Amino acid sequence: MKKRLILMTALISTMILTGCSNDNIKEKKEEKTTTQESSVDIDVAGKIRDKFDELDTDSHISSLTEFAHSFSDKVDSAKDTLKDANNALDSAGDLTAGLDSKINDANSKISSARGDVDSARHKVNSKIDNATDKVNSASDKLSTAKNKADSAKDKVSDKINKADKDVNNAKDKVNQIDKNINNTKDKVNNKVDDTKNKIEDTKNKIDSIKNDISDKIHNRH
Repeated sequence: MKKRLILMTALISTMILTGCSNDNIKEKKEEKTTTQESSVDIDVAGKIRDKFDELDTDSHISSLTEFAHSFSDKVDSAKDTLKDANNALDSAGDLTAGLDSKINDANSKISSARGDVDSARHKVNSKIDNATDKVNSASDKLSTAKNKADSAKDKVSDKINKADKDVNNAKDKVNQIDKNINNTKDKVNNKVDDTKNKIEDTKNKIDSIKNDISDKIHNRH
C-alpha cells in the first residue's frame, strides 16, 4: 500500500515538473520570436524613416494643400453651376407652363371665332336662300301675269302694253335684287375667308413662338 502511494506521488510530481518544463520552453520560444520580430520591425522602421527623410516633405505637403484648395474651389464652382442650372430649369418650366396656358386660351378663342364665323355664314346663306326663293316665286308670278297679259293682248292693247312694261320693270327689279344678293354673298364670303386667314396667321405665330421657346429650352440642355 505504501509502495503504491509512493509510486503515485512520484508519478504526479514527475507530471507537474514536466508540465512546468514545457511551459518554460514555450515561454522561451515566444520570447525569442517576439525579440526577432521587434528587431525586424525596428530595421524596417529605420529604413522607412531614412527614405522619408530623403523626400522633400514640405514641398509635397504644400502641393497637396494647393491641390486641396483648388479641388475645393472647383467643387464650389460646380455647386454654383448646378444651382444656376436648376434655377434656369425651374424658370423654363414656369415659362413653358404659362405659355401652354396662353396657347390653350388662344386655341379656345380661335375655335370660338371659327364657330362664330360658321354660324354667321350659315345665317347669311339662309337669308340669301330665302331671298332667292322669294325672287323665284316673284318671277314665277310675273311669268304667269305675262302669260295672262299675252292672252288678253288682242282684247286690250293698251293694258297689254302697260302690263309688258310692268313686267319688264319687275324683271329689272328682280335682276337687280339677284345682283345685290350675289354682291352681298360675295362680300360675306370674302369677309369669312379673310377672318379665317387671320385666324390661321394667329395660330401660326403662336406655334412659331412655342417652337422658338422649346428650341431655346432644348439648347440649354
